[in-house]
Amino acid sequence: MLIVDGVKYKPWIPTNEEKEFHPLIIANSKEIFGKDTIYFDVKTMIKTVSGIGTIPDAYVIKLSEPYEWYVIENELATHSIYGHVINQLTKFINGIDNKDTRSQILDMLYKVINKDNNLRSLVLSKTGYIDIHHFLSKLFLAKNPRIVVIIDKVTLDLEEACQALRYTPEIIEFRSYIRESDSKSFAHFFEPLNLIDHPSSADSKTEPKVSGWQNWGMMLENVDEQVRKSTMSLINKLSGLGSVVYKGKTSCSAYIKQQRCKYGFVGLAPSKSELRIIIYPDPSVSDPKGWINSKPVSWFSGKEIKAEREFKIKDESQVDYAFEFVKQSYEIIRKKEFNENKT
Repeated sequence: MLIVDGVKYKPWIPTNEEKEFHPLIIANSKEIFGKDTIYFDVKTMIKTVSGIGTIPDAYVIKLSEPYEWYVIENELATHSIYGHVINQLTKFINGIDNKDTRSQILDMLYKVINKDNNLRSLVLSKTGYIDIHHFLSKLFLAKNPRIVVIIDKVTLDLEEACQALRYTPEIIEFRSYIRESDSKSFAHFFEPLNLIDHPSSADSKTEPKVSGWQNWGMMLENVDEQVRKSTMSLINKLSGLGSVVYKGKTSCSAYIKQQRCKYGFVGLAPSKSELRIIIYPDPSVSDPKGWINSKPVSWFSGKEIKAEREFKIKDESQVDYAFEFVKQSYEIIRKKEFNENKT
């Protein structure tokens, strides 16, 4: 029996893992893994080098330092410990050593993030990485995941069996209670993952934190809301131009994804109250609003050449007009890259 503010709840045991238990974990994922995490309810197979495969229930990425990724197995205590649970975990452990498998997981999660503007904005703002694929590559290919088992009741058999594995998984007991007077009201009891002791490992080292605006995410946290929204809206539009490579920490330079990435086509430099945009201007372009400054600036070309021009925006209503100039700059550089690659 569980009593909350005088209201009685009785134990509730799920009988269907997919229909009853999984939705509870998804609904409470931020409480389980932390507010700076993304729970990916996607299915992709983990395979060992020999080709033996299994499919985890989910993956989780932690977007605050130290960055981490988790492989999730949601289980019911009624399942066979050795015949099912340990069999699954053994395949996970053997499979994550396969770099090809890690790359497949990375690519799958990148596609999920990249097609969702909200997810892409969240990853960028939290991590400071404009090139999200690069962030995921550093995380997935250089760092082992934490394997997490979430189960409705922990048994001694489960704990003893997990201790014998090569990588000891972390176990979260997720108990549920149903309100006596309302069959649709639940209460849950569990210990969040960040409160569970986790032994440090050689691959869990993180770069020391430094003060100041050291990355793109920190920069965007210190600008006005309209500037932040305008910047993210413009970056989302850039993704529609094709393969784009981003460089920079507290400013952003976008390049067409070529082997050498020699020429950039747009620079973005947010400040407190406005977004500075640097482009290669088309001399024939019409600018009825008179935004583009006639004075040349140096961003990609160097101080001696000064081939670029700049303009500034302050809110989202100006993004569409700004993007027309960015597209023209993109086409100028795309043709320049194409012509040089032919010679």
